[in-house]
Amino acid sequence: MLRLTDATRNLIYLNIGVFVIANILMKINPNLFILDYLFLNYFGSPEFKPPQIALHFFMHGDFFHLLFNLIGLFFLGPIVESILGQKRFILFYFLCAFGAVLLLNVIDFIVLQDLVKNFQGRPEVYELLLEGRHYTSQSVEEEKFVEQAGKILFTKSSGASGAIYGLLVAIGVKIPNVEMQLFPLPVRIKAKYIVIGLLSLALIFGFANIDGDSTNHFAHLFGGLFGWILLKTWKIN
Repeated sequence: MLRLTDATRNLIYLNIGVFVIANILMKINPNLFILDYLFLNYFGSPEFKPPQIALHFFMHGDFFHLLFNLIGLFFLGPIVESILGQKRFILFYFLCAFGAVLLLNVIDFIVLQDLVKNFQGRPEVYELLLEGRHYTSQSVEEEKFVEQAGKILFTKSSGASGAIYGLLVAIGVKIPNVEMQLFPLPVRIKAKYIVIGLLSLALIFGFANIDGDSTNHFAHLFGGLFGWILLKTWKIN
């Protein structure tokens, strides 16, 4: 295993530091204004603030969310950093994360516009939602619309899972035949098969939309997609 490289180490420290500090602040004052900047809202949401785009990459919803991302960063980061170089590695990491967010927002925009177009209730209900104001539903259609539109407008996300999947794809593209062991499997598998398997699972679970599954599997897919596009564009040996 490669040593823990500088950029990867600093990213790990930043993720841990932001998570610890944010959780301390939440215990002191859950309504502290700075916490509104650490979780990302849909770009068209009344709760969206531009700094969320950068800051939410270092925040995680819970300890296990943080742990799994850091495990991926710890093992994959040094290898990709050694291939790309430190500066390009940092750029690659953030572009994969931002690319995933951008594509997710494009999809959310399309879905939201379709919901508004087909909504049969009062037009002002959507305006009230955008203003973050309360309303009284007068029909089942309005309740359903508010639930679906509100899920897009007010769901908060965090973490850089898109970036981690970008690193995973980088391994699969640049050193596809290197053998890796995926815990808890007892056998070593070529990187290209692990990448294909994990992306396939993300696609399946993304469309399955299982109740109680809060993971945004499409963020994984889009982060991997952006990673692939960047590597093909840069043409690094």
